[in-house]
Amino acid sequence: EKTHKQHTHMSVSRDVVEEIEGMRQQVYGVEGAVDLDAPAAQKTVLVKGAGEDDEVARTHDAVKVELCLYTDDSAKNTIPIVEEYRGTVSLHVDGSSSSFINSVLSRFILSMKKGERSQFVSSKGELWDLIEGAEEDDKDSEDAVVIEVFLARLTACIDLSGDRGVCKTITTFGEGQKPAIGCTLKVLVKGSLPDGRVVDDLWGEGGEQDVRIYKLCEDNQALFANTHVAATFNTIFASMRPGEECRVVVEPGHAYGADGSKEKDIPGGTTITYTVRLISFQYNLTKTEEEMSGELTVGQRIERAAEIKKIGNDFFKQNNLTAALTCYSDALDLLQRDFMFTQELKERSRQVKVPLCLNIAQCQLKQKKYRDVLGICTEVLKQDATSVKALYRRATAYRMEGMFDEAEVDLKEALVHAVGDQADLAKTVQSALEKIPAQRKKQDEKDKKVFSKMFKQSKEKEEKKKQNKTSKKVKSKEEKQSEESTEGMEPKKKEEEDKEAMDETKKEEGEKKEEKEEEKKEAMGEKKEEEKKEEKKGENKHKQKKEKSD
Repeated sequence: EKTHKQHTHMSVSRDVVEEIEGMRQQVYGVEGAVDLDAPAAQKTVLVKGAGEDDEVARTHDAVKVELCLYTDDSAKNTIPIVEEYRGTVSLHVDGSSSSFINSVLSRFILSMKKGERSQFVSSKGELWDLIEGAEEDDKDSEDAVVIEVFLARLTACIDLSGDRGVCKTITTFGEGQKPAIGCTLKVLVKGSLPDGRVVDDLWGEGGEQDVRIYKLCEDNQALFANTHVAATFNTIFASMRPGEECRVVVEPGHAYGADGSKEKDIPGGTTITYTVRLISFQYNLTKTEEEMSGELTVGQRIERAAEIKKIGNDFFKQNNLTAALTCYSDALDLLQRDFMFTQELKERSRQVKVPLCLNIAQCQLKQKKYRDVLGICTEVLKQDATSVKALYRRATAYRMEGMFDEAEVDLKEALVHAVGDQADLAKTVQSALEKIPAQRKKQDEKDKKVFSKMFKQSKEKEEKKKQNKTSKKVKSKEEKQSEESTEGMEPKKKEEEDKEAMDETKKEEGEKKEEKEEEKKEAMGEKKEEEKKEEKKGENKHKQKKEKSD
């Protein structure tokens, strides 16, 4: 991962490769798949990627790449790629991959950043598996070939071991809390070696029906005969959520080591890739047969309660309050009816019960169940009136409830008893006590603001009611006046309408009269014309008779 850069060109020197391989052999005691005799590839960055210079792909990261092959000449003729590697290709960066071409591509990708497009000068022989229709004679060919790689996507794996010896890539995300030490899990596991052989097959043919129950504890070899592998899987399972499925690459140092496993036919120094699915888990502990039958002795009950309390503490550290409370409640159930215990056993029971109750109070404080905290701390103080933790936690609940006088009394009492093995709490109690006056003042101001706001709101409501009443009165008055004015205007309007109607009638009658007179005039004119015609005819006849007589 060390590189030497010169502007847009970069070459990985042989001594760096040898140094990395030397570290690998020192850690795992085996040789990896890095080919030290392979020539260093010259790199040309065409498009810079995103991120800082050191944010490059690393071993076991999931990537998506696009590839192009060219002949190393000015024409840049394209070389066809085998169908498997056309378009966008998904793979995991792995120099020790059983696929030779994957290991070669990984060597290129290890120097790239997300979004980067670069060209590498390689040989036809090295990229033989990638070239479609390549001939057998080309396997040893040293002819230069340019491979262009575009790193489209980079998903960094989760380093569970801190040395990249156990790297997890989530393929299906789960939901909910993660399991803790002491949980009982339902899991499916399947491992595969670089040569494709399956090992540690706990998946089965039945799918999810063939679920394996696995108890997550500090030293467990229930599923794996190897302590090292069991510890690795504790780490893997503790990082998962219900419903999650992941791919985990486990290096030899965290698996079967340099010696391997003769029983499972696993060679030494083998890297194993596991597929793991967490179906579900239970954080309430599976009870033993003695617990189920109620046959535990008093001493066994106390020991079992102390054991469950420790498991609850692990959940509390993970902030899994629900699981922690379940464990504390289960432990308390075992210590019921302690009045039947002998004096010695009563004292032993009290030493477990009091911390359990205080832990429950702490969980309830985080859940803001302050009334419950007051109750359980009061019960503790009945058994141990000098418990500084009980007094302090009850005072905290009082403060959160705004009961500062009661909180001040408890804190002063706690300060009196904060001596000896409880002296480390004195500073915390003193600090809380000094904050009481300021908190009381702040609460008073807050209450004052709340009451003033309430008073203001009530006053505004009353004013609003008055305004509504006044507006209603004004509105009703205006409506009444408008009605009256409407009633006064109606007769006038009617008279005007009647007058307009009469005028229109008169107008129509006048028009009709004029039409009749015109018709009469026309008739009279026609009659006069006819009379004139007849007179002319009579005159003509008279003239004709006179002419005849002459």
